[in-house]
Amino acid sequence: QGPGAAKWRDKEKVYNRCRQLAVSAMARPSEFEIELDAKVDHGLLTGTAQVRGPTDRRVRIHLVLVERGVLFPGRSEIVIHRNVARASLTKTANGERFRPQDGVMRIPFQASLDRVRERNEAYLDELMANGQGNCVKISMAIDPEQIDVVAFLRASDSGEVLQALQVQATQDEDVK
Repeated sequence: QGPGAAKWRDKEKVYNRCRQLAVSAMARPSEFEIELDAKVDHGLLTGTAQVRGPTDRRVRIHLVLVERGVLFPGRSEIVIHRNVARASLTKTANGERFRPQDGVMRIPFQASLDRVRERNEAYLDELMANGQGNCVKISMAIDPEQIDVVAFLRASDSGEVLQALQVQATQDEDVK
C-alpha cells in the first residue's frame, strides 16, 4: 500500500512512509494467534507450530528456519548477515493452507541441519551449472546456536501478513 520504489534522493521519505504504514499495521489486533516451540538436538531441529483463528481458505501458514547471525566476509562488505532464511519447514515453500480443527491447527516440523546445508549447496551448484551466475559457497554450515523459527500467516489473495512470530530454538543442554 505504500510507495514501493522511488528515486534514490527520496529514499528517506519513502522509508519513513513505509515504516509508518508498517507500524500502523502492527498495532492492529489480529484474529489469529501463533504458538511456536523449537529445539535443536544433535543437529536436528524439531518443533510444533499451533495456530488459532477463524477458518479462512485464503490463509496460508509459513514456517521458515532462519539463522539469526551469519558471518560472511564476502564482496558485499557486510560481515554479519541477519535472519538468513535457510529452509522452509512446511511441505512446500508456499506454506500450508490453514485448516483448523476445533479452532486450532498443529503443524509439527523437523529438519536435519546437515541435510539443509546439503540441499542449499546442491541448489547453488545447479544454478551455476545452468549458467545462472557464480557464487562463493562460504558460511553454508548452520550454527545451531543461531537458529530461529519464523512462523507467519499470509492471505493468499492479497499477500497481507495476518500474524507472525519468531522464536529462538532451545538447545539440548548436553550439546552445548
